This record gives sequence, C-alpha cells and structure tokens, in this order.
Amino acid sequence: MSKLDVVDKFKCRVTEIDSYFGESSQGNPCLAIPLEVIEGEHEGKTITKYLSLVKSEGKDGKITFDRTIETLAEVFGFNGDLEALYQGEISFTGMECRIKTELEEYKGEKQVKVAWLNHVDNTGGLKPLDEAKLKSLVRSDNDRAKAVAQKVLGENQQNIETHSSTGQDEDFPF
Repeated sequence: MSKLDVVDKFKCRVTEIDSYFGESSQGNPCLAIPLEVIEGEHEGKTITKYLSLVKSEGKDGKITFDRTIETLAEVFGFNGDLEALYQGEISFTGMECRIKTELEEYKGEKQVKVAWLNHVDNTGGLKPLDEAKLKSLVRSDNDRAKAVAQKVLGENQQNIETHSSTGQDEDFPF
C-alpha cells in the first residue's frame, strides 16, 4: 500500500496497529490512528492521524488532550477509557471516518497530513438546526442581524450616492 500524498477529503477505515499510543519527535505523548482510503481513485492509500495527549492550550483555546478525547468520542464513539484502549479491550480497527488532508512543512520538507478527522456521516454539509435552537436564535438575534445588515446597506447606499454625484457612474455598463 502506498502513502496518501494528496490534499483532499477522503472516506477511510482504521487499520490494525500494535498500539495506538506513541511519542512525538518532541517527546510528547500522542495517539496514532492508521487510516486507509476506502473510496475513489486513491483507494488503498494509507495515512496516519496523530492526536496529541498533551494537556496544554491549543490553537482553538481548548486543552489539546480534551480536544483529542472529544474527537475520538465524536468520530468513533470512544468512551474515554484510555486504560481499555491501552490494554486492547477497545479498538478502532475497522471503524470508518472521513478525513481532510492538508500540506504541511515539517523540518523543511512538505508533506501531507490529516488536518481533520470526522465522523463517517459528516460529508461536509450542514445538518439541520434543531427547531428549538432555530427559534431561539431568531428570537434573540433577529434585531441585531437587521441592524448589522442595515449598517452595511446604508454604507453601500452612501457610496452609490457619492459616485452618482461625482459623475463616476458613467463607466457602469448599464
């Protein structure tokens, strides 16, 4: 099997691994999730998703360790039992997911990495908003949305009036 070297979105299956637990080149604990593309022209190619187990704040402001466990719970239904995962009582092997890859430069070399790991049913589209949440959003934020839009529309109207009064509208093709 060859390594996945394409930036795109893929449907994958977790392949077997002796241990999900490992250590990054910086000496930090992490999990390795080996994946094989199962659809499309890149079917059979492999890539590994690395998830940090460091308890520090990530780019999104969340604790990286927590985000890793959340991701595994969302994608594979993982219950958070690291001991059971370590002992082999829990396995992700055979489970399907979707990934998005991106190009990364590491130690001066460009390589493809898994940027996002998503539930297999997540095809990148929107899921319907719960009716109660939708009604709450409309009720609480409708006036604000109108005010923001009116500000933009008012500025655009002012720009149109300025162009008209200076004769700059003569270049418009209508």
